[in-house]
Amino acid sequence: MRKKVVKLVLYFSVEIESITRENVDADLRQYACYKEMVEDPETWERAERQRSLMDLFVGDNDLLNEFIKRLVVEAVEPERTGELHSIFAISECGQELESLVDKLPDDDAEFFYRAIDAEVFYESTEHILNRIQPKLAKATIKIDDVE
Repeated sequence: MRKKVVKLVLYFSVEIESITRENVDADLRQYACYKEMVEDPETWERAERQRSLMDLFVGDNDLLNEFIKRLVVEAVEPERTGELHSIFAISECGQELESLVDKLPDDDAEFFYRAIDAEVFYESTEHILNRIQPKLAKATIKIDDVE
């Protein structure tokens, strides 16, 4: 019998963009009601609230790193039920962001708490999630015989 050990190393780059009017506009282009959305002042108010939450998020390196770890594991294992999710104890999407809501000004916190209660928090942070995306930069694989 022969045994092999395989070492797969994936290198990701993660760029964290600011929430800007231009990239919010780009996020909204996927919707059939795009024109109505960009003309609605509430769209831009929600984007501003997300910008406030993102500023807190990017300032908390531990939470940000935990979030990036989850994004990378999900890029490799999208079904969210595999071994990597267990090995790395990956949390549910948005938990990192939810933990910061109480640090926001009252009106922003109230907005996000309503989203949590209505179970639409993930949807209410769309612009944040779109600004933090891992990209596979390099991969190596090494196969060795085991004696």
